[in-house]
Amino acid sequence: MATQTVVKVQGKAEAEDQIRQAHGRFASAIEAMFNGDLAPLGEVWSHGNDVSMFDPFGGRQLGWDQVRSLFEKCSKAIAGGRVVSKDLRVHVGSDIAYVTSYEAGEIRSADGRSTTFGMRACSIYRNENNEWKLIHHQVDESPSLRLALKNQPDAETEPDC
Repeated sequence: MATQTVVKVQGKAEAEDQIRQAHGRFASAIEAMFNGDLAPLGEVWSHGNDVSMFDPFGGRQLGWDQVRSLFEKCSKAIAGGRVVSKDLRVHVGSDIAYVTSYEAGEIRSADGRSTTFGMRACSIYRNENNEWKLIHHQVDESPSLRLALKNQPDAETEPDC
């Protein structure tokens, strides 16, 4: 019996480590998007119609097509940046896991303005073919990001990304 408990603890620790790695890839993918490279986001997200995102501008995207579209628009309005996930709390089930964290960073808008941001975040991952894929990401609304990205030349929607 004790052996089974040890195996379960090791399995849980391994799963938590996999989620931390997946979340690190997501943060790196956001930074890549800030710098014009969208490919990493396509690698970390699930591409189903059931994925969703609540963005820092107060919007909601449903399905991979809408999520990808928002990232494409933001990539045009952002000319560089960085993001760090802090204070990660990881919770793992058999096929679903979630991470709560605080995201902080800085972006430079296409017109050269620099803005810092900080917000609470929650990310939900699903195990798809032994790979953890993001299926939902939610952050607080960010008035500073909304203001920084307003009236960008390539903007198509409020707040212009």
